[in-house]
Amino acid sequence: MTRRLSLFLVCLLSMFGLSGGFAGSASAAPADTMAAVSAANVGKGPCSTNSAGGSGFDGSCSVGSWCAVYLKWVWEQAGVSTNGISASAASFITSAGSFGGTVHTDPGYAPQVGDAIVFNYNGAGFADHVGMIEAVHGDGSVDVIHGNINGVVYRINNIPASRARVGANMNTGGLTVGNHAAAPIISAFVTAGGAGGGGGGGGGGGGGLSDGQFVSYQGTVYRIAGGAPIAVASWDNIGGPQPTTPLNDAQWSALRQTPTDGTFVVAYGGSGSGTVFRFAGGAPIAVSSWANVGGTNGQPVTPIDMAAVTHAGQAGVWSHMNNVPTDGTFVVAYGGSGSGTVFRFAGGAPIAVSSWANVGGTNGQPVTPIDMVAVTHAGQAGVWSHMNNRPTDGTFVVAYGGSGSGTVFRFAGGAPIAVSSWANVGGTNGQPVTPIDMVAVTHAGQAGVWSHMNNRPTDGTRLIAAGKSYVVFKGAPYHVGPSKAGVVVDQTALAHAGQSGVWAHLSAAGAATSSEKKLPTKAGKPSQFAVTWTVGKLPLDAKTTTYVLQSRTVTKAKNGKVTYGTAKTWLNGTAKTSGTFTGGPGVTYQFRAQARDKLGNLTAWSGWS
Repeated sequence: MTRRLSLFLVCLLSMFGLSGGFAGSASAAPADTMAAVSAANVGKGPCSTNSAGGSGFDGSCSVGSWCAVYLKWVWEQAGVSTNGISASAASFITSAGSFGGTVHTDPGYAPQVGDAIVFNYNGAGFADHVGMIEAVHGDGSVDVIHGNINGVVYRINNIPASRARVGANMNTGGLTVGNHAAAPIISAFVTAGGAGGGGGGGGGGGGGLSDGQFVSYQGTVYRIAGGAPIAVASWDNIGGPQPTTPLNDAQWSALRQTPTDGTFVVAYGGSGSGTVFRFAGGAPIAVSSWANVGGTNGQPVTPIDMAAVTHAGQAGVWSHMNNVPTDGTFVVAYGGSGSGTVFRFAGGAPIAVSSWANVGGTNGQPVTPIDMVAVTHAGQAGVWSHMNNRPTDGTFVVAYGGSGSGTVFRFAGGAPIAVSSWANVGGTNGQPVTPIDMVAVTHAGQAGVWSHMNNRPTDGTRLIAAGKSYVVFKGAPYHVGPSKAGVVVDQTALAHAGQSGVWAHLSAAGAATSSEKKLPTKAGKPSQFAVTWTVGKLPLDAKTTTYVLQSRTVTKAKNGKVTYGTAKTWLNGTAKTSGTFTGGPGVTYQFRAQARDKLGNLTAWSGWS
């Protein structure tokens, strides 16, 4: 398994989408100029005559990876500072202080025209690629222009808003840089100094709206919390009717998609009424005690309608609150056992971090303090339901630190199944690949902060590998026929089942998977005697049909030494669970049994007895 699965090589692109909410085009002249200049150079190569009449783009003809110098040149044409920007895509983040830019790492940030998009920043001065937002449409979809895609300046139109957020995975759609294709993850959007932009930040919405203010849009009343509009289903749940401010399309588009991380609300109405929540990754995380989150630190606690919490993550008016935190979100949980542990969300579940070095640092993302009680209750119903206990099936992660660092895993039945090749799992299909700590993988299935990952998939988990269906039984995959519904995993993981290291999260089929009763040892007098057997079950839809029975002789010398004869098949393919064995007079025999199902799966042999 190579690190190339997860580190996507400099200036690799994606045919990607954006998420993060409603965004209108930046009105500032520099941003408009950036869009116009970049559009005028679509299709040009690194040594072409540029739209200003010069050759190439800030030295693009003499560097191998020219995505960064291309965007630097575009920004220069708009008259904004590019101090510190180099041929490194990461320099748009690391030099932002020098050129007066703003780095946006909040998953709720809505990108603006002219924003740089930095992919796969590792926190240590390296990023894979940088592109630029050319246009933002009314539905939040965007057009993006990149340098150095298929060797030219390349535009991709109408990328859906659902994939324009920090942490989103960008599908390449077959586009390449050199001999490589990639599916990069957005690490940050960067707004040039004086270019406009905006978005991430706390406490207020667009157009001067403040937390607690009531607004209306297209017939629905909302209350602003953390800069985002939270729907109100009933005035009774927030103390009765209040004055509201109607919003036009532009004002609505200026609001955040979800509340700023760290925002506190208290929800009233229905079950759990009066519960305080703190937002992390756009989702409401319940607070059992102010002591576990250090108090409000002066932040407002905005009363909202509990209906918005129970409908979190649904479409339409309820879409301004995630059901579970965005993948990649960092939190630190206080209170009780493990207090102070940092977690990173993957597949909606909190994955413990033992060392910042193993996750590349925060890359500027907020680390939101939350209540550890919410972590210990993850996956439970009611107010605790906004955090999964274990990652959603199909979630991709890449784990760093220690042996196997850089391995990609896909979750199935709550367990991490190693991926040796993207081709074997059909690519990421636009899902994020979240960097996590390998220590969490090696501690999978243990108690406490490590309990949010199974060591092996839950029994009954369905897998698909190389077009075949499998059901997990006692940690092992059993073939149950042609492809059905299930999690697509790498067939290499099945072939390595039962091995150590990154492959340790599947048991080998037929190895210590059955619970056979020991068969009785019988002395051979008389020469015939009854034998019964019971063998552990196979998966329910791979029903046991036949058994194999073996016998062997047992000889005990006067000095106590025991000698066993060669195992011989006594019965092969019987459907019975008892039989009459004929042996030699005075000879002692032992027996063992094995079950076979109609698809050829075998249990382990029972012990000799």
